[in-house]
Amino acid sequence: MTAGGTIQNSGHLLGGAGGRTLLGGGGDGGAGVLLLSGGTVINGTGATIIGGIGGQAGATGTAGDGGAGIKGSNIAVINAGTITGGAVGAGGGTPVAGRAIQFTGGVNSLEIQAGSNITGNVVAFSNADTFKLGGDTNASFDVSQIGAGAKYDGFGLYEKTGSSTWTLTGTTTAVTPWTLSGGVLQISSDGNLGAPSGGLTFNGGTLQTTADIASDRSVALTGNGTFLTDNSTTLRLSNAVSGAGGLTKAGGGTLVLTGVNTYAGGTTITAGTLVGNAASIRGDIGNAGTVVFDQAADASFAGNISGTGVMVKDGAGSLTLSGTSLLDWTIDQGGLVSAAERFGGDAAIGAGASFTFDQAANASYAGVLSGAGNFIKSGDGTLVLASDNSAFAGGTSVTGGTLAAGAANAFSSSSQFSVASGATLDLGGTSQSIAGLSNAGTVRIAGGGLGKTLTIGGDYVGNGGNVVLHTELGGDGSLTDMLVIAGNTSGTSTLQVVNVGGSGDQTVGGIKIVDVGGISNGTFSLNGNYIFEGDAAVVAGAYAYRLYQGGVNTPGDGDWYLRSELDNSLLFQAGAPVYEAYAGVLQSYNQLGTLQQRLGNRSWTVEAQGADGISDDVKAEAGIGLWGRIEGTSGSYDPESSTTATTYDTSTWRLQTGADMLVSDSAAGQLIGGVAFQYGTVSADISSVFGSGSIDTTGYGVSGSLTWYGAEGFYLDGQAQVVWYDSNLDSATAGQRLVDGNNGVGYALGVEAGKRIMLDPNWSLTPQAQLAWSSVDLDAFTDAFGARVTPGTNDSLLGRLGLSLDHQTQWQDRAGRAGHTNLYGIANLYYDFGDGSSVDLAGTNLSSRDQQLWGGLGVGGTINWAGDKFSVFGEALARTRLKDFGDSYALTGSLGLRVKW
Repeated sequence: MTAGGTIQNSGHLLGGAGGRTLLGGGGDGGAGVLLLSGGTVINGTGATIIGGIGGQAGATGTAGDGGAGIKGSNIAVINAGTITGGAVGAGGGTPVAGRAIQFTGGVNSLEIQAGSNITGNVVAFSNADTFKLGGDTNASFDVSQIGAGAKYDGFGLYEKTGSSTWTLTGTTTAVTPWTLSGGVLQISSDGNLGAPSGGLTFNGGTLQTTADIASDRSVALTGNGTFLTDNSTTLRLSNAVSGAGGLTKAGGGTLVLTGVNTYAGGTTITAGTLVGNAASIRGDIGNAGTVVFDQAADASFAGNISGTGVMVKDGAGSLTLSGTSLLDWTIDQGGLVSAAERFGGDAAIGAGASFTFDQAANASYAGVLSGAGNFIKSGDGTLVLASDNSAFAGGTSVTGGTLAAGAANAFSSSSQFSVASGATLDLGGTSQSIAGLSNAGTVRIAGGGLGKTLTIGGDYVGNGGNVVLHTELGGDGSLTDMLVIAGNTSGTSTLQVVNVGGSGDQTVGGIKIVDVGGISNGTFSLNGNYIFEGDAAVVAGAYAYRLYQGGVNTPGDGDWYLRSELDNSLLFQAGAPVYEAYAGVLQSYNQLGTLQQRLGNRSWTVEAQGADGISDDVKAEAGIGLWGRIEGTSGSYDPESSTTATTYDTSTWRLQTGADMLVSDSAAGQLIGGVAFQYGTVSADISSVFGSGSIDTTGYGVSGSLTWYGAEGFYLDGQAQVVWYDSNLDSATAGQRLVDGNNGVGYALGVEAGKRIMLDPNWSLTPQAQLAWSSVDLDAFTDAFGARVTPGTNDSLLGRLGLSLDHQTQWQDRAGRAGHTNLYGIANLYYDFGDGSSVDLAGTNLSSRDQQLWGGLGVGGTINWAGDKFSVFGEALARTRLKDFGDSYALTGSLGLRVKW
């Protein structure tokens, strides 16, 4: 055939015989099939192609060579039948038998299939020619037939095609770079594949190994490739596996990858075992068998792992899974690191091995832990163990973030736990049991309702750690979380007690929060709301609780109790003295002053007006007057009765400004009406055995007055006042603000009457009486400790009897305008008919009442000038209670200015 095409032989093709001579040499035999320029020859099963026989030699010549079975260039030969080279001619010389196939040029291929029988050599034209094993019927091939001088000589490429399985037997040192494009190529030794330098390429085919084989040849996955290892056999590949295809491990045996591989198509295990490491196993893993990461050094694996198989971690190194793993792992050696949001299987941790959840984000783990190795929680996130891990007997370490229980037995009773500084072990609202605990961080028993217990079967070691519990702080027997330690305690720890719904109460034996079964050498201290007498205290309602080791009746039991007692009396919280004093402090500001303090003298005798002799008073100054005054008071109060034995000091100042005008004028007297506005502050420092604190209040108010000045020295003054308060309460003992911006309103009504009695033209006595009602209405609030504070009765009805001695004079300025001076001294008796003040602190009543009878002495005066247009007035007054004289007192000074026209 001269120009391509296909010859498909199912019969018998025979080449022509060589010519015969009488004297010379015989001619060469003809080719069975000759293709001059391309084409395909398909020699089917049972078909025959034979080269022609050589010609017979003459008397003096040489016999002819045998003809080739197939001969040509750029051709493809597919053989399932018989191809034979032609026989040599008869006669003398050394003729050559015909080649079965001879490629004479171009690029050629030979594919043999089951049933192929080739007699004679096959000679390739160049190493661009390909030798193929193909078809759909299984067969075997002896590779020792390949190589220089061998039956198949000169081929440069080798390929397995078709769906059949070809078993390679024998060995060859020839370089035979096999490409597996289809079906299965079966070997029992690496030598079946030729020299290792030949490499191995997969383009969809399968390599089956039937014995233990170690190979150093390179592997290229240009397409997908499958390694099928028979049961109980191992194939070890130490060179690189590269290419864009994926690797599939099939068969019950083992494939070991130790090279630094770069194949990009992922890894699939359909059966058996794949052993490798993070550098040799590439891409995502679909596992229906077993995958072993034998990791000598620390490394990270980024692929996703799924399927139904089993994962194993071997080797001393640590393997970090940065992809998703949904399968169970057995960690026999070294470490495995992942995060719960990427890890979905169980973890069996062998002795000496470790499994770490490096948890940056919060997540829950539903898998089961088992084994005797170490489980580690690291990272800042929270990990919730949502399954029963009671089969786990190894150690549990929390080195960062929070490890929380999300199910019964989430923490194993056979596991020794350690919590590092800054880390948290959280029971998650459940009761748990563990084997032992070393605590340098936080152990949170609190959560999910009261009565939760952390039971430690062995010892507890405090390394400066904290234990958080919820307790309904009340009396003995209050419901509480508890730390139960069957073994011994050592070191130091802090207990943080969070009150849940407890309103406080007096205890006798106390509330047990730590039960120690062994030697109680550990020290627990309370992380309270404040420090009281050197010990921390935690607040519930009106009460404060401190921590004590040993029971009242069993002082040697080593257990730890909360008690709300102080020297066999109640122990109130640090805010209680401040709340008790609150109303009294504001009452010190809310009280009404006298007429003289408010306006100075406005009624002058005839002598003071310039007349002679003793006579009646003249009328009060007429006209409209604008006035202003400033007043300051410093007081110290030691109430006669106080629930919290509270004393307090106050500092008060106020600025008042107002206007007066004549309302009515008659022969009997004058009626003056006025209105005033005020702004002021009161600050108090409170002291008690239960704590000290302060109150800072700002007041804004308005008042009105009506004053009758009779013609014969009698006066009657009425006042009404309302003040709005804004207060901040602080506890110095607790070091915090108790309430910020608490509001209140003060009301006051008063009436005062007096009668001037002339002693001589300049001197007079004025007996006077005053009755003033004052009430402070304060908003309820919840303090910084969660206690509800409800102010109660805060009314005062203060009576005053006074006697003043006055001296009045008249003078003139250089312009001839009259001026007047009134100087006086005054003595007062005060009696408070009220019941004091009270406040309800979380159901506990706190009350305070000062001694009711007080006395006071004061001096003051008024100076008018410029024809009484201007007036300055003031007073200094000292008051004290008469019983236990001086224990409670108040010093007041005021100064005012009035202008009229």
